[in-house]
Amino acid sequence: IIERQNHLEIKYNEYLKETIILSSILILILLIVSHIISRYVEKSFYKYKSNLEEKHKTLVKAQRTASIGDWKLDIKNQEAYWSDEILNILGIDELKEKPSPAFLKKLMHPDDWETFETSLNNTINKKSDHACVYRIIRPKDKNTIWIDCRGQLSEDNQKIYGTIQDITKRKLLEDEKDQKEALLFQQSKLASMGEMLGNIAHQWRQPLTELNLTLFNMKKFFNTNEKEKLDELYIESKNLISSMSSTIDDFSNFFNPQKDKKSLEIKK
Repeated sequence: IIERQNHLEIKYNEYLKETIILSSILILILLIVSHIISRYVEKSFYKYKSNLEEKHKTLVKAQRTASIGDWKLDIKNQEAYWSDEILNILGIDELKEKPSPAFLKKLMHPDDWETFETSLNNTINKKSDHACVYRIIRPKDKNTIWIDCRGQLSEDNQKIYGTIQDITKRKLLEDEKDQKEALLFQQSKLASMGEMLGNIAHQWRQPLTELNLTLFNMKKFFNTNEKEKLDELYIESKNLISSMSSTIDDFSNFFNPQKDKKSLEIKK
């Protein structure tokens, strides 16, 4: 019996040492990974910031050199004047009919005509400024472009003078910006991941210590053949391990993009 107890004690000590070593290695790995991720996110953030600043400079330069055309609409006979730059923007090499709202309707994306017509009627009837963004399908190359159209009613209320500007590049840059912001959000979550790994390492220190103490007590009560105490310690060990596993589950749920939406009711 004594030899068996000595053998079990040796095995237990070896197991305890292995547990402590593995726990220490795990904590060290978590700390290293957390540091690496934090450094990576920091570098990515500064690189993204520099790219955004460069894009902004490009946008400002594009706005300064953007082509702008002027137009005039005779309200009574619905005839319009378009400058050469407007024809260039709209992709019209040769006019086959006089410029007019009716002709513009043929070029405009059908989903945008109602908005344009409403804004134009408000300028005529309510004397408000005409401001509308719409899409044009260029007859020259069938490309779709975005137009920012603005105008004002003349003092005699007989004509509308205005300008159009091709804002397609700006629209594309805005879409790209949205994509960049989505990327920044993901990078922010990576930074949170690094912090979360550090928190996990911190939160596991106490359970590992308690688990170590529980194993020691299990050895003690094993030697005294106190089965009830061993069962209690076994349950306690399972609870500790379950708690540590729950920490990992919380971490996984935090970074799970598929989350169900829940309604929130606020009462005074």
